[in-house]
Amino acid sequence: GAIRVLAPGPKTGATPKQIVTGFLGAQADATDDYAVARSYLTPDSSWSPEGAVSVYSNRDVQESAARLAEPGAGAGSAPPASGQAAPGASGSPSLSPSSAPSASVGADGTRTTVTTRLTMVARIDLHGVYTAASRPQVLQVPLEVVGGQWRITTVPAGLLIRIRDLNRSYAPEMLWWWNSDQTMLVPEMRWLPASPGALPTLLVKALLAGPQSGLGDAVRTAVPPGTTLRGSATVVGSDVLVDLDRTAAGLGVTAATALLKQLAQTLMQVPGVSGVRLTVDGQSLPLPGLPSRVPVTIVGDSTPDNPIIGGAFALRGGSPVALDAGASVPAAVERLSGSGLTALAITDGGKHAAGLIEAGDGRSRIVLATPTAGPTPVGDAASYLSVGYDAGGELLLARPTGLTLLTAQGGVVQIDKGLPQGPIVEAAIARDGVRVALIAGTSGHRALYLGVLVHDGNAITLSDVRPLTPSLADVQHVAWAGSGQLDLLAAETDGSAVAFWTSAPDGSQLQSTPLGAAITGTPTAIAAAGPSDALIVAAGTVYERAVVGWRDAGPGAGPTYIQ
Repeated sequence: GAIRVLAPGPKTGATPKQIVTGFLGAQADATDDYAVARSYLTPDSSWSPEGAVSVYSNRDVQESAARLAEPGAGAGSAPPASGQAAPGASGSPSLSPSSAPSASVGADGTRTTVTTRLTMVARIDLHGVYTAASRPQVLQVPLEVVGGQWRITTVPAGLLIRIRDLNRSYAPEMLWWWNSDQTMLVPEMRWLPASPGALPTLLVKALLAGPQSGLGDAVRTAVPPGTTLRGSATVVGSDVLVDLDRTAAGLGVTAATALLKQLAQTLMQVPGVSGVRLTVDGQSLPLPGLPSRVPVTIVGDSTPDNPIIGGAFALRGGSPVALDAGASVPAAVERLSGSGLTALAITDGGKHAAGLIEAGDGRSRIVLATPTAGPTPVGDAASYLSVGYDAGGELLLARPTGLTLLTAQGGVVQIDKGLPQGPIVEAAIARDGVRVALIAGTSGHRALYLGVLVHDGNAITLSDVRPLTPSLADVQHVAWAGSGQLDLLAAETDGSAVAFWTSAPDGSQLQSTPLGAAITGTPTAIAAAGPSDALIVAAGTVYERAVVGWRDAGPGAGPTYIQ
């Protein structure tokens, strides 16, 4: 369950800096409509916590506490230790009054201003959509003496909390929508208040409100427009009871089944829930063949996180080989042996394979294969950089100036608009076929972006391209490790060592792990199949992620998993 933050109120005689620091910390405690946070404000302050949530860095918390000690407080006000950042540089709060007040509080009506310097790392909007950031922000916080105590007079609406408090007070949850042809569910991450008892209701209301991020033009929902939840989504036994208003009374069997799958996949995140019961205005839908209860497993193969059939592959001497001992190479993949491949992609349990072969002058040619045909060249040679399948059989290739999409029907679509600035370095399509992770920029300054593929009839465009990891100096390679995780190879600062990073698709939960001594040489490629399945190539050797660290899987290049 959630960890409740119990924030202290203001102490008698607290200084302006202590009041501001206390108010910042108290915003993590939502008890009684943020009663503790409000106790730091003047009685006539109009602050409202309703609004966007701004998240700032909480690095070096102990150092920050020492820096924030009042001048002349003795040992507690010692300067940062050698090698630590100067005040305000690490992202921890660094506060200073614009004019040094006296040790005494002063008479009522006395005013001062505290300057607060923070490093902002994210913003969460009213719908729970997380947007990563990396920028300093300076806040001018006015205070006034009221009743013999310093209190804050004016602050902007919304919450301002540390990363650690975000992870205590909010939780990342997935909402699920349909792709354009309603064959695959597509997730959208939202940050919702961490309230286990209210989670079913929060999830259902968010699902009924529809997609809010850039997915809106790329996905569909089976929820009739204007549908609302009657009362709360209630857990009874192991089922969630969802009662919709009469707007949903016109649902047919197909639409109701699609809606149940969305609800089931979304509500399976509620601990202990195994089924969903849907009613409209308190009554079961009178639809033939529609059960009154569906298990959360109703989604079947409509989720992009179904177990991937097959194992890991790499290229040796331009031919594909299985890295798992004793594993066989599918017939479609075997047909590409001896082709001089420089990249490989496999889908549909190994029934379809694609690769790149050199065509001279820095260009490559696409070749396709099935168990009965291939290798078959497709299209003209171009400066292709990466190749990958989604679960529906669409093939995405990156070029320095854009993307090329080979549709499952054999069409070739060039996407050269809506791209991030700088040359494209790599692109990875999610198994849902909607989300695309992109790396763009010049060497040493490459950034990671997420874009959305929008299918509108025969037209396919890239939209809503947004940065995911602005805090990283150089992202070099990316792979999808399931619908909710990206694996990265990146350097955090200029000149720092490349590390293995994981990130949520919205840029949150960014974490790093040093590659360690097991991997020698500069990493040149990465592949992933799940949260714990990853391959890295460095200096001509393929390394496989192990329980601890990485293990040598033999020589090779172009690693891939069956998608």
